[in-house]
Amino acid sequence: MFDVLAQMSLQMQAPIYNRHYYNDVLDSADRAALGKAYKGRCSGRSGQSRKGIFQVDFLGEKFVFSGLARGKQGMWEIKSRRVGDHHI
Repeated sequence: MFDVLAQMSLQMQAPIYNRHYYNDVLDSADRAALGKAYKGRCSGRSGQSRKGIFQVDFLGEKFVFSGLARGKQGMWEIKSRRVGDHHI
């Protein structure tokens, strides 16, 4: 289990590429929310802004990891919830 959680953590800390930011799915409002999450994560952390937007910034507001669930074709999905939301 440690390996799974460690790899998830590493993936969430990976920077995004232009193809993630400029795609057919995200609109200008989505990009603005992504920028807001990025600025919030970097606030007060010198050097973080130079690293760019990370995968975790797509989550937006603060989320809590709730678990994993088997998805389609054997893929696993990350389940999360908003902080303070007790429904899983």
